[in-house]
Amino acid sequence: NLYFSLGLGDPLPISALHGKGVADLLDVIVDRLRKLDKVKRGQGVADDSALKIAILGRPNAGKSSLVNKLLRQNRMIVDAAPGTTRDAIDSELTYNDHRVVLIDTAGLRKKSQVKDNVEYYSNLRALGSIQRSDVCILLVDAVAGLGEQDLKILDKILEFNKGSILAWNKWDIVEKDSKTFDRLSADVKKQYAELRNRPILSISALTGLRINMVLEQAFRIKEKMHYKVPSKEFSDKVYNWTRLNPHPISGGKDVRILAGKQRPAEYPLFIFYASNFKNVVPSYKRYLINKIYENYDFEGCPVRVSFRPPGRRTHQ
Repeated sequence: NLYFSLGLGDPLPISALHGKGVADLLDVIVDRLRKLDKVKRGQGVADDSALKIAILGRPNAGKSSLVNKLLRQNRMIVDAAPGTTRDAIDSELTYNDHRVVLIDTAGLRKKSQVKDNVEYYSNLRALGSIQRSDVCILLVDAVAGLGEQDLKILDKILEFNKGSILAWNKWDIVEKDSKTFDRLSADVKKQYAELRNRPILSISALTGLRINMVLEQAFRIKEKMHYKVPSKEFSDKVYNWTRLNPHPISGGKDVRILAGKQRPAEYPLFIFYASNFKNVVPSYKRYLINKIYENYDFEGCPVRVSFRPPGRRTHQ
């Protein structure tokens, strides 16, 4: 009764020594933080005009060091031990008279490596940071190389339809010659299809090498995310793409792409109207996406395509 009389809501019994009840406590904390975030957005605290950049990567990739260098001041805890940054922290800077919000996040770990409740919620916060961002920087330790977890992080970025940049960090300590970066970029794009249309930069968060290029690329991607292609020009291109490479017979049915147009969205979204649209094969979907990338400057943007029956054109 004493605890209820404090007026702080229902008390939560926990044991710090044995960890009992701690997960329930963290659930309540995260729920309160989400409600607080919604209230702040409702009060106009968030500024949609600012470029919001989420900096992601495996633990110890140098995320906080990059933020520190961009801010020109030590706003984060930087430590050699992986897992120092436990939560997402927003910092602001002005670049060429434009506001930038940097979202520094805990390193996303594999589920098998998330050994305690704090890291579990840190991973959730990192995913929330992707959702809040305009553009995500996937920071990779150039010495350690690209790993499976890096690709899983990229998958999450693309899943949330966010702009993305791959930045090789610690480039200052890589043994290299004048062609090392070009070879590495070509090899990566050849090996991983999801990286073929992403900007790749080599940087050093420690020395500041090319870190302003990260901001410049991010601004360019945010602008391109909302670029509207000329409708007549796009229609003509779709006609030529499908005439030169018609869709194959699929499931015994003839699939014909009759028209295509861009639809309003927070990212480049294109609708194609086709006969037997449910029979469109994945390889042809990739063909159309590649053609869009080839003809329009959407590097770093997630290009999405969808297929509809012809009769629904006027209702979309």
